[in-house]
Amino acid sequence: MNDVLSYLKRNEGRFLTRFREYLRFQSISAQSEHRADVSRCATWLSRHCREIGLETEVHATAGHPIVVARTPRRPEAKRPHYLVYGHYDVQPPEPFELWDSPPFEPAIRRGRIFARGATDNKGQHMAQLNAVEAYLKTGTDLLCDLTFLIEGEEEVGSANVEPFLRKHREALRCEAAVISDSGMPSLEQPALTYGLRGAIGMEIVLRGPARDLHSGTFGGAIDNPAMVLCQMLASLRDAKGRIRVPGFYAEVAPLSLRERRRMAGGSMSSRELQKLAGVPRLFGEAGYTPDEQCSARPTLEINGLTSGYQGEGRSFRPGRGRRSPAVWCPIKRRSGHARL
Repeated sequence: MNDVLSYLKRNEGRFLTRFREYLRFQSISAQSEHRADVSRCATWLSRHCREIGLETEVHATAGHPIVVARTPRRPEAKRPHYLVYGHYDVQPPEPFELWDSPPFEPAIRRGRIFARGATDNKGQHMAQLNAVEAYLKTGTDLLCDLTFLIEGEEEVGSANVEPFLRKHREALRCEAAVISDSGMPSLEQPALTYGLRGAIGMEIVLRGPARDLHSGTFGGAIDNPAMVLCQMLASLRDAKGRIRVPGFYAEVAPLSLRERRRMAGGSMSSRELQKLAGVPRLFGEAGYTPDEQCSARPTLEINGLTSGYQGEGRSFRPGRGRRSPAVWCPIKRRSGHARL
């Protein structure tokens, strides 16, 4: 083990240089103009996995490639097999004006590296690959077999991962999957996440008049779809943060006393959470702490609202590029989770 730790220390600078190279790929899966960037990123990653000693394959899909890399197998060792999941695609970086440095030019400030994808999710699997490299290059035996599955569509729903897993289920069969794509309270307080809130998304489109109407001429006599939608959405939650949708809490498991005690330490104080979010006060379901509200209780959120005229030659209507009296709103319902 000392050889592994020494290798990691000696190569820290090289690891950082390589990581910054990885971060420069604009692997934005949600934007078609970056399709070639996503593909180049997958090629770079597969080459890197081969260079550190992993048996590597790149699998084409109906969308972006999936990179699969395996540690060398020793059948006689009969070691347990674990799957390590990651994704090399990233969220779009807009709005650019909110960045202190270009999103794809990694910058180091106060001992941290800032770039799109640094923590979601390139940093995690690069750290894991560095660790595996240290074992392989020093001839230190791994206690298990590892298969890395690193995909390029996590940020757009991973539509091609499920069919890939079904097709290769025997080769990927394992004792457990390790997914390092969640958070931890601090550098001094690591966390093992054993459940996450799922998400159900939907779009609501509300249409009213057959054409655009001038508010000065028609206002007061014609109900405005934007106003009606706001009234509908406002009725979804009461003043105490309780969701009023019938059946919303039907399958939500209550928090046990043990779970609440374990969470009482908190990953972040209320004051720290306010500062991080930039809000004068917190709001949430009455009877629960901010930690419980953010992790173990379901929530219903509005992800966007659009209505009316949007600027020169632009307006919104799902699937159409002209002005419309329709309004649109995606919302999400999230189920509960707990974290250890």
